Order: sequence, then C-alpha cells, then structure tokens
Amino acid sequence: MSQDYNTKGIVVRGFLPNLSLAYQNESAGYVGDSIFPIISGLNKEAKIYRNSRADAFRFEAGTRAPGGSAPIAETRADSVNIDPQNYSIGQKIPDELRDQASAPGNFKLQPEVEAVEYMMDQLSMSREKEVSNIIHTTDWSGNGVGGLDAEGNWGNSTEASDTMVVDLADGESKIVSETGKRPNTLFIDFPAWQKIKVSPFWLNKLNNTQFAGNITPQAIANTLNYEIIIGWSVENTAQESTDIDNMTSKYIMSSSVANNLKGNAMLFYKPSTPGLRTLSAGYQYRLRNSRSGQDILMTKWRDDEHHSDRLDAQQEFDISVMCAQCAVLWKDTALT
Repeated sequence: MSQDYNTKGIVVRGFLPNLSLAYQNESAGYVGDSIFPIISGLNKEAKIYRNSRADAFRFEAGTRAPGGSAPIAETRADSVNIDPQNYSIGQKIPDELRDQASAPGNFKLQPEVEAVEYMMDQLSMSREKEVSNIIHTTDWSGNGVGGLDAEGNWGNSTEASDTMVVDLADGESKIVSETGKRPNTLFIDFPAWQKIKVSPFWLNKLNNTQFAGNITPQAIANTLNYEIIIGWSVENTAQESTDIDNMTSKYIMSSSVANNLKGNAMLFYKPSTPGLRTLSAGYQYRLRNSRSGQDILMTKWRDDEHHSDRLDAQQEFDISVMCAQCAVLWKDTALT
C-alpha cells in the first residue's frame, strides 16, 4: 500500500532569503528630467533674463551714407521668475520592524534601504507629475491648452489616413516660424506609442516584416531626425484601503482627462545644455540645499516617543515654461 506523504505538513515554510517582490516605476519611465533641462547648484530663488522675441526678428539694418550713422535699433528684455517649492516625503521605521529584520531565521528585511528607495521614487514622481501638469496646462504655440486634436489618427489602421508625419511637419513649421529654431525632440506618452509602433505606416516605412514590437523609438527617431522620449510611469489614484492591491492606474505623463489612454505627444526644442542666449521650451530649477550641498536633503532622527527611527527626504525645485513658442502639443493621438 503506497503512502501519501503530505509534504506541506512536513516542511515548515519560510521566506526565501534572497528573493522578494516590490513595485516601483522603472527609472527610464520617468522622462520629465529629459524634457526640461536641469539648472542646479544654486542656492536661492532666481530669475532668467529673456530678450525680446519681437525685437530679435525685426529687420532694422539699413544702408549708411559715407560719414553717416548706422541705423540705431533698440532691443528690450524682461525676465522669468523661478520659485522653487519644497517637496518632501517621510518614512517611519519602528523598532519592532528592525528587530524582526535582524532576528536569526527571519526574512532579511532592509527597512532603511527600502525607505530611502521609496522616498527617492516619491521625489521622482513629484517631478514627473509637475512636468506633466506644465505640459497639459500650457498654451503651446498659441494652439490652446490641451493642444491640437489629432483625432486618433497617429497610427491609424489605414496607412493613408495616418497623420503623424504630416502633423509633425506642420508643428515643425510652426516652431521654426515663431522662434527660428528647428525642434529636436519628440515626447510621446505610452498609449500613443503603443499604437504607433504597430501602425501600418511605420511597418511599411521601416520594411519591418517581423513582429511589430521590433519597431523601436530609435528606428523612428532616425527617420524623423528627432530625439524621441517615451514616458510610461504610472501612479495609483485609488483611495487608500485595507486591500494592498487596490490599484487604479494612471499614466502620469498622459492627460488627466477621464480617458487617460487617448494619447498625446509634444514636439519641442531643448538645448543640449542651458546657457546664455539659449532657448528652451522650459527649464527645471533645483535649489541646492545648504546642509547637504546637493539638491536633495536626507534627514534621519530618533523618535523615542514612538520607539522609531524617522527618515525624510526633501527637494526644492521649480519647473517653468521659458518659451511657449518652442513646442507644439497634440492630444487624442491614439483615440478620439
């Protein structure tokens, strides 16, 4: 007679020491720092000198008679204020958690490491949300807040109806005519990219007869001669509850309208580095903390009353539009 050994009753289950699960956005999915160039290393509120666009493009030169004076042109300027705000997040590490983490035979938790990683991710999310808000609340190139309606035609299932390249050409012409600068960067949110990468237009254009996922942003970037940035970070907008998996997902860089999957894209100009007499659609200004010497300050202290260690992270930054004429935004690229 065979015997049925109930291994579950024999083996005492324990945590695997070198394996755990954690949720966090990929760092590559945060793209705000790549859209608006970063100005850092300063320790006070500031302003940026801005020359007059009207004066810069007005033709004032003329012929000069022998012994005469050259035509005199006056150029004006104003400024853009940069006002950093403090974004912060804290974590608490109870003594009980430290005891459990260090007890022989227990799962080797790393409460302090995990707290720091979580706080740094929260600051990244703060910057990403601010960049998204700037993008979707600014009237870029006078086309209205929210951008031009692409009517769901980027990646249209009918190749002849795909308007992506035509729209980009019109946007490029608009930026050049307003600023004298050719745009060099195209931001695409994840819902827009998911439709574009399987579109008949690009499959045929790139002669891709294999799996559609092989179409890469770089392949399209090489064709269009733009840097392409795709943002896919998400946030949970559900109310906190006892359910640890309660999740209502929203793409951070997508529009905040009810349908977060409609797709959007922004064509814009950004400099390789910030500098004098340099245009940029926007800048991100990070204040240097006087205590850390960096733009992020990590603080740790003992909270004896609650038998815990406390940690927090803070960063002061401002993200501001510098040249609204340096960008064109499209909405509803994937869906109407």
